[in-house]
Amino acid sequence: MLFDIDEVLLKRSGKGTPVIHNRFSFAVNKVFGVNASMSMLAGPRKTGIGKFSLPGRTDTAIMLELARLGGIPEGAAMNRLRSLWREELGYFKRNFSKYDCNLCPGVLPLLKKLADENYPAGLATGNIRGIAFMKLKKAGIKPSYFRFGAFGTESSRSRVIRSAIKDARDKLGSIKDKDVFYFGDSPLDVRGGKAAGVKVVAVASGFNSMSELSREKPDYLFPNLKDTEKIMKIIGRRS
Repeated sequence: MLFDIDEVLLKRSGKGTPVIHNRFSFAVNKVFGVNASMSMLAGPRKTGIGKFSLPGRTDTAIMLELARLGGIPEGAAMNRLRSLWREELGYFKRNFSKYDCNLCPGVLPLLKKLADENYPAGLATGNIRGIAFMKLKKAGIKPSYFRFGAFGTESSRSRVIRSAIKDARDKLGSIKDKDVFYFGDSPLDVRGGKAAGVKVVAVASGFNSMSELSREKPDYLFPNLKDTEKIMKIIGRRS
């Protein structure tokens, strides 16, 4: 079982939005001395769906796109990724008191059920590692629920998922791609899961509706994670 974090496990409150978005532009501007802003990524909808969709992007992909829009060649940006991650994490830590979030429906009962039945769960998130665990802590989710994972230092969702599976194999042994379930909330999550060859469970607890997610043809579709019994059944475990 692999979980995205934002809008799947937790949902930021309105006051947390500036901290979420500003960390990217801060890092790019600090490292490259440009004047990039998140408004440069805006599509026709407030969620950024359109020219550059924010939901489903990794932190690395967002910062690389901002750097490109700021006139930084791709090679130069790639060479400074470690600096970007360091500045992004530093900004988030300094402003963490301004960040707030709430659990998405059904999260803790499902994670507890998986742990009780010794079903291995991991993270496949677009957040870099440090930020991912800070968010989980703020939401009251124990990191011990997740035994493996991959993070937003990858450049695409499919790469995150593949890296998480590799980490799971390193720690748990042989795992077939077709036996992996990935929980995501955006069209890019669904496409990334398909590209990685895993079963995709789409949840409409984020910015996209059930009908929008349905058009991507995920293997399973739920409004949220509240139906623990049904979710356990689809992964081969009965409540």
